[in-house]
Amino acid sequence: MPDSQREFVPALRLRPHALRRCNLGYRESARGLETFATCPVKWLIEHVLKPDPVDADPLPMQRGSLAHGVLERTLARLKEHTGSARLTPASLPHALQELHTAISELQTASRTTAGKAAARALEVDLERYIRHEAATGAQYEPAQLEWSFDDFMLDGVAVSGRVDRVDLQGDKAIVRDYKGRTVHAGARWAEDSRIQAALYALAVREKLGVEIVGALYQPIGTADQRPRGVVQDGIPGRYVNGDVSDGATLEARLQDSRAIAAQAAADLRAGRITPCPDRCGYQGGCAHPGICRS
Repeated sequence: MPDSQREFVPALRLRPHALRRCNLGYRESARGLETFATCPVKWLIEHVLKPDPVDADPLPMQRGSLAHGVLERTLARLKEHTGSARLTPASLPHALQELHTAISELQTASRTTAGKAAARALEVDLERYIRHEAATGAQYEPAQLEWSFDDFMLDGVAVSGRVDRVDLQGDKAIVRDYKGRTVHAGARWAEDSRIQAALYALAVREKLGVEIVGALYQPIGTADQRPRGVVQDGIPGRYVNGDVSDGATLEARLQDSRAIAAQAAADLRAGRITPCPDRCGYQGGCAHPGICRS
């Protein structure tokens, strides 16, 4: 066994719950499988060893979960007060009012000036996103917010996950996954092993019995608010041209992602921890050069 692998395999054995046993076999999150498919050593570091971050400031790490929580609260309250969580020009004033209320609650709960400033910065980003979707969105109904699953089976592994949004129109569904700045074009999913949105879409289709017409990563912290991923042609909205495809191409990308995830699940169960330093970082290169021995 190469030295680069020998460094890490004992660590996996020290944590036998790295793959948790359940009544369905083994369980891993969709995000975990994506990380493993990108680089098994990166998965070992981030999902098993979990070293303390170098940056002691927790605000950047909390920003993503705060954005998810505020958006969930905003859309849920919009539906409670108007009967629909759909973001449209007509519902925009109500949606913004709910957003500002949620941010005010967040600022009130914060005990530090930095926390209050972070909430204000988040408010700017989320207002920009809500305005964008109201003006150019698909107009599907956000029927499921933070929808969870834990038994989508791939090669003996029960895949779990939490889908930020499932938007429905009849039996057609668009799956949305909120991201900060980094989003992934559907044409590169297989090449880059970015399969999380596809796994969410496959789970939604299997568990909810709907037709998938879009699986999209929605950026929050960028000026360009267009979602990236894959969406079937004819679906209203503003997208990057290369992400719009026919139904056959959409299905092919979902199935390519399923195959990558199934191979990752098989390798994970077998304990094949091989470093892939040329592709594990978001910008290319090793994501953990201070730890990985490759």
